Amino acid sequence: VRTPWTLASDRSWNLTHRLIGRLWVLFGLLLVVLAVLDLGGGVMAATLVGGIVLTLVGGFAYSYRVWSSDPNRQSLGR
Repeated sequence: VRTPWTLASDRSWNLTHRLIGRLWVLFGLLLVVLAVLDLGGGVMAATLVGGIVLTLVGGFAYSYRVWSSDPNRQSLGR
């Protein structure tokens, strides 16, 4: 997850990647359960797209929040 905030803060990099890694594992497990339940392609597609969007948006927001509270952060070079 290469956001301006994760690149400017070691703390944001570490915590964001730890969170995103866990979310991807949970998302993968959810997809396995849905595949076993065989609810149809529409449900699987909607879950896939929704999960990717929520994970990415949540990861971006989380990386900014961690960066903004990091006293050792670097400026973004504006």
